[in-house]
Amino acid sequence: MKIDYSVPSYTKFYFCLDANIRYGVRNLELATNAALFQAASAVSLIPLAELVYHIAFGVLLLTPILGHTLALIDYGLHAREIRILHLRSTDPYEQGVEQGQALKSNIKLMCQLAKVINSLLKRGMLTQQDYEKRIPPDKIKELKGMAKGANLPYQELLLVNQVIEKLVGCSVHAMETKSADGQTNTLSATNHFTSQFTQFTPSKKDPGIADTFKRYRELRHQSPDNSIRHCINALRSVNNGLTVQSIVFDVNQKEIHLATGSGSAASRNFQHIKTDKIFGAGRSNESNFQGKIIKLARNLDFDFTTFLGPTTVMIVHPATSTKKSIATIGWAGMVGALSGMNEDGLSLAISLNLYKSPSDKENTGTPNQVLFREILEKASTTHEARCSVEGTKIGSEMNLVVAAPDGIIKMELDPSRFQYGSSSTTYTDPRK
Repeated sequence: MKIDYSVPSYTKFYFCLDANIRYGVRNLELATNAALFQAASAVSLIPLAELVYHIAFGVLLLTPILGHTLALIDYGLHAREIRILHLRSTDPYEQGVEQGQALKSNIKLMCQLAKVINSLLKRGMLTQQDYEKRIPPDKIKELKGMAKGANLPYQELLLVNQVIEKLVGCSVHAMETKSADGQTNTLSATNHFTSQFTQFTPSKKDPGIADTFKRYRELRHQSPDNSIRHCINALRSVNNGLTVQSIVFDVNQKEIHLATGSGSAASRNFQHIKTDKIFGAGRSNESNFQGKIIKLARNLDFDFTTFLGPTTVMIVHPATSTKKSIATIGWAGMVGALSGMNEDGLSLAISLNLYKSPSDKENTGTPNQVLFREILEKASTTHEARCSVEGTKIGSEMNLVVAAPDGIIKMELDPSRFQYGSSSTTYTDPRK
């Protein structure tokens, strides 16, 4: 398995001096975490021979002079830009086969990781029949195609998509500036509904709650600067050890700035992915923005950072007669979207509510990640995105932030309060 080869931005000028320590520690960390998870769950994430290799190579890298040489060679051989997979077929099953064949090793890792998560959570998953009732037929076909292409049991892909929503935490920040008067509107979201801040306070004996207040206020107090550099700095202000993806969506230019890592991803170098590399050459950047400059910035936080950071992939689905071309940023084996952009520039990102989640047997709504992908496939405006949410039975509690040519919107999805999706753009922290 590949370790995290990303380089922190503040060390790029003297990378050769500490590369051996950085990569030596990461090899040992990967081996240690794999062994600990196997001991806790009886599930093997990587083969024994590979485990021994990472330990031995990690020790060699920590050796002076020899370690420096090996680290630089290893970086030159294996460090790559974030993978972008362009699917050719418009048929859902064939798209799944393409993903399965191209990302076979990563899908296998995700399946093993899903087993570990399921074992540690000790929560029964829905049966195949019950879970398939919640997923549109085209997404079921895509999952079956992935299983075929990767030569893995279909049920393991279903497990991946069930557990992926359970451990995602995030910070999301959207900015809309009107060029006529320079006025900036901002929306932020973290791991709680802002409407719940009357129920939870930083004084509670839960570090997650205090951390959520801190990150939310940090984002809300950002200066009204809508530049890419400021958006990246905003993400770095709420960066933490679980951040595996940091993304800035430039809605106007239909471009993406992306950094990944096995923790603290926002401190890494950002890759600038231009629209022609995403949606193809000749794609126009012109949309009806009505003089608005719109950005969406997000940190995606997830446990198991050692394994998930290096395996981030962008998957681009082609347009069909009924669906827009979309680019989703996530992991192999996922059929939905936690972050993404479509050909019209509409972008979205989510933040899981960690403290209100129905049991799996009570959860009969559409999986949120599937709903979010359908928003990308069909919506061009925040109004259309909101209509999609409010016409769907919600699967679990999440904050969803959407940025589109017409503006920005935050939707607080809560199936325990409403039968169908509720949304609000006005919730604020009453303790601010």
